[in-house]
This record gives sequence, C-alpha cells and structure tokens, in this order.
Amino acid sequence: MREIILKYSALFDQSADLKTADETINTAVKQWPEHTEIKEVYLINSIYSTKVFGIYSLAKHITTIPDLSTLIKNGDVEAVTAIQHGHKIKSKIKEIDFLSFATKYCSFHNPASFPIFDNFIEKYLYKMAKKRNWFPKITHKKMRDYDFFRNVIDKFRKEFNLTNESYKTIDKGLWLYVREQNKK
Repeated sequence: MREIILKYSALFDQSADLKTADETINTAVKQWPEHTEIKEVYLINSIYSTKVFGIYSLAKHITTIPDLSTLIKNGDVEAVTAIQHGHKIKSKIKEIDFLSFATKYCSFHNPASFPIFDNFIEKYLYKMAKKRNWFPKITHKKMRDYDFFRNVIDKFRKEFNLTNESYKTIDKGLWLYVREQNKK
C-alpha cells in the first residue's frame, strides 16, 4: 500500500489540472491567511466541488469564528468542528454537516495537522479498518467524527509505513487511488 500511495501522490502532482487547482488555493491561502476573506471560501468550494449550499453564509460564519487562526495553527480539531457546524445553513430542519469542506479549509491552512475527509476515502478506510479490525466498533457515523477519522488515518500511516509522509501526500495518493478504483 505504501508504494501505491506514493505512486498516486506523484501522479497527482504530475497532473496539470490537479496540481494547478492545489496551487491556486495555496496562493489564495497565502494571500488571505487570517480567515477574513470570503473569496477564499468560494474558491475552495468551487475547485473541490464540496457542494456547499449557502456558501456566502458559510463564508461569513468562518470570518466570525473566534481564534480560528490559533485553532488551525495548533492543529486543534475544534477548528474543523467550528466550521463544520454552527453556520445555521439547513436542509429542511437539520443543519448541514460541512465536514468535507471544513477539513479541506483547515488542511490548506495547516496541511501538517489536518488530513482531508472525503466520502470516497471514508468508505475505503472504513472497509479497511473493519477488515483489519483496527477499531472493532467502527461505524460510518463514527468516521464522521473528525478526531476519530484522523486516528484512522494515523493508523493507516503506521500500518503501511507512511508515518514519515505528510497528510497531504497521503491525501493526494489515497484520493487519486480510490477515485481510480471506483472507476473500475
């Protein structure tokens, strides 16, 4: 699995469209590091197709989160939770869970501390964790708890000798690999 992740991460970096998308967001993050620019939120949403409805409301919400810069800088999972919830954007009666977007946002600001949650990756890791009995009581709902998800990623890193690789390398390699597997 180590070789697969490294191979697909390299393929990600060799893909002009994928590399350019990441570079575009990285440029925006450097330009607007303090979480006060709503354009950055629009950019991540459109490039990564996170399907956030009410993007302006979410962007305004992000600009009002107290100490968000500190939370992200410290790799605190509360940064993800603060973006993911509390925005008051609802689907009928329930607030929408923007976990995927929140992890992408935090990851672009601190890639060393925040692996990206993606539905395809979650399903793949869930099956792997079940098969290998990493977490006997694992559920899909539990995988949507970001702290737990990050623990699963860390177990994956350890299991496949990827602890010296960044979350970003694993994100890119795993995402592209799982995407290719889903096409088959």
